[in-house]
Amino acid sequence: MPGTNRHQPERGRVLELRSVTPRAPAPGHGTRARLGARCAALITRTARTALTALLAACSSKDAGAPVSLDAGADATNLADATDASPTQLGIPASTGAWQATSDVTISGRGSGELGAISLTHGVGTITFHGAPAKAFFFVDTAVPLGTDAGAADGGLADERDFEILAEQDGRVIAAWLTCYKGSLAYVYYESTDGLASVKSQSASGTCTIVDAPTTETPGWPAVTFPAPSVVSGFTIAGADVAFDGTGPGSLTLNGARWGLYPFHTIDCTACASPGWWELHAILADPSGAGACLGILYLQKSAPASVELAYLMCLPGVTSPIPYDQKLYAASWTSP
Repeated sequence: MPGTNRHQPERGRVLELRSVTPRAPAPGHGTRARLGARCAALITRTARTALTALLAACSSKDAGAPVSLDAGADATNLADATDASPTQLGIPASTGAWQATSDVTISGRGSGELGAISLTHGVGTITFHGAPAKAFFFVDTAVPLGTDAGAADGGLADERDFEILAEQDGRVIAAWLTCYKGSLAYVYYESTDGLASVKSQSASGTCTIVDAPTTETPGWPAVTFPAPSVVSGFTIAGADVAFDGTGPGSLTLNGARWGLYPFHTIDCTACASPGWWELHAILADPSGAGACLGILYLQKSAPASVELAYLMCLPGVTSPIPYDQKLYAASWTSP
């Protein structure tokens, strides 16, 4: 739950290296022979460097077809072969339904990048960055305390906060809507391509909430979006979760090693004593068949563990740990 103190690629890919034998220079061409020798040495050094990097990269790749380095591969191709992280992520069209804890109908308008909001029984659309986006209500939660817009937001006894998820071609969006006595009062949002509100922002509209389970069918179309730029200043080191703060990390979930892309942070170190950090992240399915959106909690009181919570996985519209937590043994550092 963002801002709320809660109750608290597989290895073994085969590498094939074909020998790179530089062609001998033609007799009688001394200059060409010397250049050929230099090129041969350069090719050898390049191949050795690429092989070392590729072996390291393969340790985090999926098991699959062998990687082959042809004798004709140039330096650019060798660099591409060592890139273990995709530049594009994708989610197929959603196929499942979500059992929400409340029946939520909200109509109104936010501010900043978040415009019109129209949810009926938890499903509908929002306008984000000037374009419509399919959206659905995920879970009752709380607007990040570290981003509250003032004493009103986060201090209303009768407020209700709702996390919604949305998608457009090119991005995945998370937003938190605050309702107060039947009115839409505040919004907070973030997206995988870096569009985020710094504080909760004013909103207007109506909220009708029935505290009864309801079945939502989001009906999202397939979407492709750039792999998020990861946040800097944090590291995580554990057997089942790892992130070095410079590129995508990895996380083991249900026996599979997922790509980990923390793309947004919440500083809640002053929200309580002790406080915590939140890393809002995309998990990329190692088979390329979908992605999950979730939150990693770094509790200052627990420097040897990391908590994963509020996880929604698509296209199946499933949550392995919807209202609970999964703890990972791992050390971590923060700015």
